[in-house]
Amino acid sequence: MSLKSDANLLINAFFSHIADYLEVIYQQKTISPASGSSAKLSCEANYDFDKCGVLHVVWHRIQEGTEKSTELIDPSRYFTTVNETITTERMRRRQVLTEIISVKPNDDGRYQCKASCESGEQAMGHFITINSSLTWSGKLLLVGYRIWSLTELNT
Repeated sequence: MSLKSDANLLINAFFSHIADYLEVIYQQKTISPASGSSAKLSCEANYDFDKCGVLHVVWHRIQEGTEKSTELIDPSRYFTTVNETITTERMRRRQVLTEIISVKPNDDGRYQCKASCESGEQAMGHFITINSSLTWSGKLLLVGYRIWSLTELNT
Protein backbone atom coordinates (compact mmCIF):
# COMPACT_ATOMS: atom_id res chain seq x y z
CA MET A 1 0.00 0.00 0.00
CA SER A 2 1.12 3.55 -0.65
CA LEU A 3 1.45 6.27 1.92
CA LYS A 4 -1.47 8.13 0.28
CA SER A 5 -3.85 5.15 0.53
CA ASP A 6 -2.80 4.53 4.17
CA ALA A 7 -3.59 8.17 4.94
CA ASN A 8 -7.00 7.91 3.22
CA LEU A 9 -7.84 4.76 5.21
CA LEU A 10 -6.87 6.49 8.44
CA ILE A 11 -8.93 9.60 7.59
CA ASN A 12 -11.96 7.51 6.56
CA ALA A 13 -11.75 5.41 9.73
CA PHE A 14 -11.49 8.56 11.86
CA PHE A 15 -14.50 10.26 10.28
CA SER A 16 -16.66 7.14 10.27
CA HIS A 17 -15.90 6.77 13.98
CA ILE A 18 -17.03 10.34 14.61
CA ALA A 19 -20.19 9.81 12.52
CA ASP A 20 -21.07 6.87 14.80
CA TYR A 21 -20.31 8.97 17.87
CA LEU A 22 -21.74 12.45 17.20
CA GLU A 23 -23.34 14.15 14.20
CA VAL A 24 -25.27 17.37 13.57
CA ILE A 25 -27.94 17.33 10.85
CA TYR A 26 -29.96 20.05 9.07
CA GLN A 27 -30.30 21.52 5.59
CA GLN A 28 -28.11 24.32 4.33
CA LYS A 29 -30.31 27.21 3.22
CA THR A 30 -30.93 30.94 3.11
CA ILE A 31 -33.94 32.35 4.91
CA SER A 32 -35.38 35.80 4.30
CA PRO A 33 -37.60 36.88 7.18
CA ALA A 34 -39.27 40.29 7.17
CA SER A 35 -37.86 42.80 9.61
CA GLY A 36 -39.74 42.51 12.90
CA SER A 37 -40.89 38.93 12.27
CA SER A 38 -39.34 35.85 13.82
CA ALA A 39 -36.86 33.41 12.25
CA LYS A 40 -36.48 29.77 13.33
CA LEU A 41 -33.22 27.84 13.26
CA SER A 42 -33.61 24.08 13.77
CA CYS A 43 -30.99 21.32 14.04
CA GLU A 44 -30.70 17.75 15.23
CA ALA A 45 -27.74 16.16 17.04
CA ASN A 46 -27.47 12.37 17.13
CA TYR A 47 -25.00 11.01 19.66
CA ASP A 48 -23.86 8.01 21.65
CA PHE A 49 -24.58 8.85 25.28
CA ASP A 50 -22.04 6.32 26.64
CA LYS A 51 -19.19 7.81 24.58
CA CYS A 52 -20.27 11.45 24.63
CA GLY A 53 -21.65 11.99 28.13
CA VAL A 54 -23.28 15.38 28.62
CA LEU A 55 -23.98 17.08 25.29
CA HIS A 56 -24.12 20.84 24.69
CA VAL A 57 -25.94 21.89 21.48
CA VAL A 58 -26.45 25.55 20.61
CA TRP A 59 -26.85 27.81 17.58
CA HIS A 60 -24.02 30.26 16.87
CA ARG A 61 -23.76 33.40 14.78
CA ILE A 62 -20.54 33.42 12.77
CA GLN A 63 -18.70 36.75 12.90
CA GLU A 64 -18.17 38.05 9.37
CA GLY A 65 -14.65 37.64 8.02
CA THR A 66 -13.57 35.34 10.87
CA GLU A 67 -14.13 31.83 12.15
CA LYS A 68 -15.21 33.17 15.56
CA SER A 69 -18.80 32.75 16.68
CA THR A 70 -21.21 33.86 19.38
CA GLU A 71 -23.77 31.58 21.05
CA LEU A 72 -27.41 32.66 20.65
CA ILE A 73 -28.33 32.58 24.34
CA ASP A 74 -29.66 36.07 25.20
CA PRO A 75 -33.25 35.36 26.42
CA SER A 76 -34.43 38.85 25.41
CA ARG A 77 -33.50 38.11 21.75
CA TYR A 78 -33.73 34.31 21.38
CA PHE A 79 -36.13 31.57 22.50
CA THR A 80 -34.70 28.04 22.45
CA THR A 81 -36.55 24.76 22.93
CA VAL A 82 -34.86 21.37 23.27
CA ASN A 83 -36.40 17.95 22.77
CA GLU A 84 -34.44 14.75 23.33
CA THR A 85 -35.44 11.16 22.60
CA ILE A 86 -33.71 7.84 23.12
CA THR A 87 -33.52 6.18 19.69
CA THR A 88 -31.65 2.97 20.59
CA GLU A 89 -30.02 1.55 23.69
CA ARG A 90 -26.99 3.82 23.26
CA MET A 91 -28.09 6.53 20.83
CA ARG A 92 -30.03 9.71 21.52
CA ARG A 93 -31.45 12.41 19.26
CA ARG A 94 -31.56 16.00 20.47
CA GLN A 95 -33.58 18.54 18.52
CA VAL A 96 -32.77 22.20 19.14
CA LEU A 97 -35.00 25.01 17.83
CA THR A 98 -33.82 28.59 18.37
CA GLU A 99 -36.14 31.40 17.39
CA ILE A 100 -34.86 34.91 16.78
CA ILE A 101 -37.81 36.72 18.34
CA SER A 102 -37.76 39.90 16.26
CA VAL A 103 -35.41 39.98 13.27
CA LYS A 104 -33.49 43.18 12.69
CA PRO A 105 -31.26 44.05 9.69
CA ASN A 106 -28.16 43.53 11.87
CA ASP A 107 -29.23 39.87 12.30
CA ASP A 108 -28.27 39.25 8.66
CA GLY A 109 -25.37 36.81 8.44
CA ARG A 110 -24.32 33.18 8.78
CA TYR A 111 -25.49 30.84 11.53
CA GLN A 112 -24.35 27.35 12.50
CA CYS A 113 -25.46 24.69 14.96
CA LYS A 114 -22.61 23.26 17.04
CA ALA A 115 -22.56 20.27 19.38
CA SER A 116 -19.87 19.39 21.90
CA CYS A 117 -19.55 16.33 24.12
CA GLU A 118 -18.32 16.24 27.68
CA SER A 119 -15.39 14.24 26.25
CA GLY A 120 -14.39 17.23 24.09
CA GLU A 121 -15.58 15.81 20.75
CA GLN A 122 -17.31 18.42 18.55
CA ALA A 123 -19.50 18.44 15.46
CA MET A 124 -21.19 21.20 13.50
CA GLY A 125 -23.59 21.57 10.61
CA HIS A 126 -23.80 23.65 7.46
CA PHE A 127 -24.23 27.41 7.43
CA ILE A 128 -27.70 28.92 7.39
CA THR A 129 -27.79 32.44 6.01
CA ILE A 130 -30.29 35.03 7.17
CA ASN A 131 -30.87 37.86 4.72
CA SER A 132 -33.75 40.07 5.79
CA SER A 133 -33.07 42.50 2.92
CA LEU A 134 -34.44 39.92 0.43
CA THR A 135 -38.00 40.18 1.74
CA TRP A 136 -40.90 40.87 -0.60
CA SER A 137 -41.86 44.05 1.21
CA GLY A 138 -38.47 45.56 0.36
CA LYS A 139 -38.77 44.55 -3.30
CA LEU A 140 -42.27 45.95 -3.59
CA LEU A 141 -41.16 49.21 -2.09
CA LEU A 142 -38.38 49.54 -4.69
CA VAL A 143 -40.69 48.60 -7.57
CA GLY A 144 -43.24 51.24 -6.57
CA TYR A 145 -40.68 54.04 -6.27
CA ARG A 146 -40.38 56.59 -9.10
CA ILE A 147 -38.36 59.78 -9.39
CA TRP A 148 -40.21 62.58 -11.17
CA SER A 149 -38.29 65.03 -13.31
CA LEU A 150 -39.01 68.77 -13.17
CA THR A 151 -40.35 68.74 -16.75
CA GLU A 152 -42.89 66.04 -15.84
CA LEU A 153 -44.07 68.00 -12.82
CA ASN A 154 -44.62 71.20 -14.88
CA THR A 155 -46.85 69.52 -17.49
